[in-house]
Amino acid sequence: MPKSLLPVNGRATLNYILTAVAEADIRNVCIVTHHMSEQIEKFVGDGSAWSLTAAYCRQPPLVGTAHALQTAVSFYPGYLSENGRSF
Repeated sequence: MPKSLLPVNGRATLNYILTAVAEADIRNVCIVTHHMSEQIEKFVGDGSAWSLTAAYCRQPPLVGTAHALQTAVSFYPGYLSENGRSF
């Protein structure tokens, strides 16, 4: 199971993050994935469960957080970053 899907009080940590993003009136998210990305994409889907529009970007080589941000910036030049495994 990806770390961002580990449950806390019965909810995936990613659920808490996406809920907070939606409550901040942010509507577009780009989720950078690598390990078990299919499970994350299945969980989030198109983002409509949170009133979001979700896009995905896979980080093929694991070369760190800065590279993940660089990968995501191609989708959204202005962005807010949240590390899903450090909830």
